Amino acid sequence: MRLNNRIKALEMNMSLSSRYLEELSQRYRKQMEEMQRAFNKTIIKLQNTSRIAEEQDQKQTDSIQVLQSQLENVTKLMLNLTATVGQLQREVSDRQSYLVVSLVLCLSLGLLLCLQCCRSSSPSPNTTAAVLPKSNHYPSPKSPVLPLTAGS
Repeated sequence: MRLNNRIKALEMNMSLSSRYLEELSQRYRKQMEEMQRAFNKTIIKLQNTSRIAEEQDQKQTDSIQVLQSQLENVTKLMLNLTATVGQLQREVSDRQSYLVVSLVLCLSLGLLLCLQCCRSSSPSPNTTAAVLPKSNHYPSPKSPVLPLTAGS
């Protein structure tokens, strides 16, 4: 009987051990399932973060390309404006030169006219004291000769 009691005690111990191992196994499975769910959530969050980062990177790349295109356009516009300003400066310089030459010619012409006017109005020492009449009527040999006056 003693042996029988021992066997029953062993069976009871085996049964308790088996139940204990089963409970441990179930707790382990639950913990593993929870860890797997947490791991899956972390993976999903990482994938979402990665996708968002890729989208932002693509947007920034597109923005950089647009800005580079705008920079090229502004550079071309600036070069065109620089060339236009240079051309306009040359035209202004040419017109100023033309204006200066025209002014010099006008002043020279005015000076020449003044000199000629002054020469013709001042009596020259080579002219005679008698002033010739400015009319087309010449005295006829039959008419009496009238004395000439300086005013006629």
